[in-house]
Amino acid sequence: MSRSQRPDQTTRRRVGDEDVRVRLWRSDPEFAARIEIDAEEPWVFGVDAEGIATPLTTAAATDTVCDPDIPGWVTEILVGLGVVDIQTRGDA
Repeated sequence: MSRSQRPDQTTRRRVGDEDVRVRLWRSDPEFAARIEIDAEEPWVFGVDAEGIATPLTTAAATDTVCDPDIPGWVTEILVGLGVVDIQTRGDA
């Protein structure tokens, strides 16, 4: 299944002094859902059918071997969207 051009859900949240846009797609060729968090430091997560999120891209991880340090506010957004856990490469 290919991901649609338009997200299924778009919201804005205030994080400190920053306006953050959150986009959720429920159709993705690789995951049950994809979450993009557009902030000064952008984040993209793939979410499997069990609600486990995996970070796909972020400015925090410049090396594909390292695990990103996921800020608490990102975790709060993910939990609010139904994510039950976040799996990083070190967890696999």
